[in-house]
Amino acid sequence: MIWDPINLLEPNEDWKEKSFADEYDQYLIQIAGRLRRGQTSEELVAYILAVERDVIGLCPSPIANSRAAKLTDAIRKCKDIWSD
Repeated sequence: MIWDPINLLEPNEDWKEKSFADEYDQYLIQIAGRLRRGQTSEELVAYILAVERDVIGLCPSPIANSRAAKLTDAIRKCKDIWSD
């Protein structure tokens, strides 16, 4: 699991068959779309941090930038979403 900012999953749990499996989908779709339109990693990290702060309501965290950067990298590398 790369991005679970409100800790919905217990350690070693998987999203499959969870009632909340789509909790972050709207944000992930936005991130993928922004990436596809050419936004930089820095812009995407800023977007993710804004979502965490302004939408989800989290306080800034020392690990937030690293978590956002890992998410951006994982989406960039996901071959399933980049087919034309």
